[in-house]
Amino acid sequence: VGTGGTILTSPDGVNWTSQKTDIKSIVATVVYANNQYTAFAADNGTDAILSSLDGITWQSTIIGRTFFPYNSLIWDGKQYLALNSSWGIIYTSPDSIHWTERFSDYPNNYDSVAVSNNTQNPMYVAVGGSTGSHSSSGNVITSPDGIHWTKITQDLPCIKSVTWGNNQFIAVGDKGGYDDQYEAGILTSPDGQKWTWQSIGGIGMWLSTVTWGNNEYVATGEDTIANNYREISFTSPDGINWTKHIRGSDKILFKVKWINNQFVGVGAAGTILTSPDGANWTLQQSGTMNSLWDIASR
Repeated sequence: VGTGGTILTSPDGVNWTSQKTDIKSIVATVVYANNQYTAFAADNGTDAILSSLDGITWQSTIIGRTFFPYNSLIWDGKQYLALNSSWGIIYTSPDSIHWTERFSDYPNNYDSVAVSNNTQNPMYVAVGGSTGSHSSSGNVITSPDGIHWTKITQDLPCIKSVTWGNNQFIAVGDKGGYDDQYEAGILTSPDGQKWTWQSIGGIGMWLSTVTWGNNEYVATGEDTIANNYREISFTSPDGINWTKHIRGSDKILFKVKWINNQFVGVGAAGTILTSPDGANWTLQQSGTMNSLWDIASR
């Protein structure tokens, strides 16, 4: 899903077909749960929920002005959780139709949310932050139920994305500021409460997204050293030891997920990349130049 109301479907991640919707502005995030696709969208100053049983035919429900944009949408097995990035607002819903505001932390930004798969004692973690001229700062909040949230006071860099895998949370972030060289790095945490910075030699780099699949972590971003911009990925079996790879595309990826035995990444200017291992990537033809923000599969 992406800007311009873009919705694409594919049976294999290689061949893509554009689907029609009445949204003209942006479809920002999507998840598959309860035998249907659910997406957040915005059009003409109004927010809407899109739903589809097959990814082809979509119905929209207007939910009014709730401070779009939404950067992250997940299903935890009991409820949907939507994260509004610009206003620091978290909503939950049992059915994707009726939404309740659970947390607000304006003006702090939150860009990504993940939940552990421990059904006995789940933990939700939302991350974000901001970058200034010479420094960055991170925001982390945690919750045992998605309803009651607590801010973590640890001094952290700006964090862009978080995932749960192999019994730990992994996040990507960057130190530095606009007028300095960025330093990309990985943050690890067993519980979302205390985070450890893992250096990856990321001077002049920044990372945009991270995921877990096929028994490895994959993070993607950009190497800006000496203004020689190159798109990169990092892979790791444990979240501590990381290997850098140069990707073939020159467009940044906004989201990467492990889908149907391959990593699939979507990003700027209609970019879709697939990879069996997070190291070797193949550019697929999307048929659009609109930026793609998220991807989901049943």
